[in-house]
Amino acid sequence: MKARSRLGDVVITVLLDSTFLTALTDPFSPHHDTARTMYIGLVHDYSHHRARLFACSDVLDAARQGPVEFSADDVFAPVERLVVSAGHRLAAARTAETINPALALTLVIVHRVHIDLVATFDPDVALFQVATLVPGGVAVQVAAH
Repeated sequence: MKARSRLGDVVITVLLDSTFLTALTDPFSPHHDTARTMYIGLVHDYSHHRARLFACSDVLDAARQGPVEFSADDVFAPVERLVVSAGHRLAAARTAETINPALALTLVIVHRVHIDLVATFDPDVALFQVATLVPGGVAVQVAAH
């Protein structure tokens, strides 16, 4: 059963992956404006108890090291820090032989933490059955190959 807010709304869980946070914090990224718009929408959903935002601890720490406009902790205050365990890394390493290690870790986290959506700009996510967040806030269920 999905979590519900105190208002009875369904609360979705969203993982902000490294490609999303990199685009958000890098003003020269071709996806920067899109990431910024999407993040503003996610924070709005968070503030209305409709979303919980997560990022892996190492990814969130790297994002906080970004440009001055994004380095303040309060910009990422809504984002819950997921500490990646040795078990998560081991499971990701087992699949990383065939896919990129960062994507492998994302997939492990999505499965083990029961994430609903992934905010990403990684085109390889489309190869797996993972719901992703796209511009406009629409979730797309992608069929596995």
